[in-house]
Formats: sequence, C-alpha cells, structure tokens
Amino acid sequence: MSLISKITSILPDWGNNPEKQRERLMQRYVSRVRRYDLVGKNVVLRESDGRQRVEKLDIWMEIIIIAADGQKRVRDILDFIVGEFGGEAPEELEAGMINLVEQLDVLHILETHARPRELPYYLKLPVSQQNRHRARALMIEDGFIAE
Repeated sequence: MSLISKITSILPDWGNNPEKQRERLMQRYVSRVRRYDLVGKNVVLRESDGRQRVEKLDIWMEIIIIAADGQKRVRDILDFIVGEFGGEAPEELEAGMINLVEQLDVLHILETHARPRELPYYLKLPVSQQNRHRARALMIEDGFIAE
C-alpha cells in the first residue's frame, strides 16, 4: 500500500459524508451577491443593470436573501427561523433551508464564505433605499457593472 493510500484510508471522507458537509455549510457565512429591493412585502431581485427580475420567491428564500448580510452564518439564519416557530420547527426545516442556501448559491444570488465580510453599499441595502448615483459609482469602481 502506498503512503498516499495509507494516509487517505485513516482520514475521514469529508467529501462523501453528508453530515460533515451539512455541518460545514452551517458554519459558513452568507452574503448577497445580487441586488434586491422590497416591493410591498416581497423581495424582488435586481439585475446588475437595475432591471427588476420579477419572480415569486418562496418566503424562506426571501428571509435568507435579506439575512445574507455577510455577518451571519447559515446556522444563525436557521436559528432565527426556528425561533419564528417558537422553537418547534418542522423536522424537515433544516434540510430544506440548507437546500435553499445551496440553490441560491448555485444561482449566484448569494455565496457562502469562511469569514464574515462587509457587504458593499450597493448590496447592503434594498435598491430603493440607496442613493442611485453613489451606488452606480461604487458598482463601476468595484467592477460589479461596466461603465
């Protein structure tokens, strides 16, 4: 048996262990990477050019998107949601929330990362609460949009 085979045989299989993957995701921080706005009580995603991307988002997606401020972990968001159920959330809630975070990550609406980070001005607030000129200038400066 080669040295590499010996080493890998005694290490945990992190890649194929769903429980370990779930726990790692729960410890990651979440940041929005898309602009959003509030229309009534609904979250509306915005394209980088400012156009609304009108889609009916699930209430849980809306909560995750609003909470994804770069300072909260997936676990923090889940704990908040469980609190909304009075501490007695449905069994499938955690798995469903993890699935939603993964979907939003794949769709490039949010991303997860190991350390907290400060969101830029144009991602921090709903579009309707931003100074349009300041947001545009910062997006150009950061390369978020082309001039």
